Amino acid sequence: MLLGTATGDVGAYEARLRPPRRRFASNASLHEILSPAIEPALLELFLLHFCVLGVGITECIESWSRRAGERSRALSLDEVGRLLGERAQSAGQRHRRLLHDASGLVARWNTRFRGLLDARRLLGQPPSPGVLRYRKLQEAIVTGPAPFAELAIACEIERVLSRHGSDFVRNCILRLGPEIVECLHFLEDDVAMDVALGRAITNQREIERLIAVDPDRLGPLVQAGTVALDAYAAFLDDCLSFATVRAQRLRA
Repeated sequence: MLLGTATGDVGAYEARLRPPRRRFASNASLHEILSPAIEPALLELFLLHFCVLGVGITECIESWSRRAGERSRALSLDEVGRLLGERAQSAGQRHRRLLHDASGLVARWNTRFRGLLDARRLLGQPPSPGVLRYRKLQEAIVTGPAPFAELAIACEIERVLSRHGSDFVRNCILRLGPEIVECLHFLEDDVAMDVALGRAITNQREIERLIAVDPDRLGPLVQAGTVALDAYAAFLDDCLSFATVRAQRLRA
């Protein structure tokens, strides 16, 4: 009986997530950065802003995961708490890798193009609208009635990395040269080792179990996953918008 219930509810979760996943996959910014015809300078500037703006997300992941995990344990969801606790423990290292990549990309840019960039100033700029949108979602989940929905956010973002990350890394190498891997530690470590895919699978299995036990959890999980994908698409749009403006200045 439990297995049958799980199968039906998980199917509902997957069905409900298909439209936002398709919407994300059709995002114009995503298609632009994966295009083999993208202008190298624009791609490099996108990558630079992905790291610089992304720090505004990764610096908070440890807190979000830890707090959501603690509140999940308080609801007797010990496995959710354990998974989110593990995510919190690895968040600091991932954040430091992104900071390293951001600094490396600024240094690389400054050796090859006129108009020096200041890494400290870039990293100190206000969060972009997409980052603010993502932060707002995370805080709502962590402080709301369904902290376990943090698992859906993690699942969908890791799924994005596992599905599109390798293609993006390959396009960076194709358009920017093999030496760019020295500035891709954040993505390379996740993608090359299939870490993102493994995390997504583990999180999805726990989501399946959560829904099997209580079908009322489907709504909050679907809502969190959907808004996370839309917010992450907005973040990519921000990165490409910033990159486009700077590329135009370079051409001028």
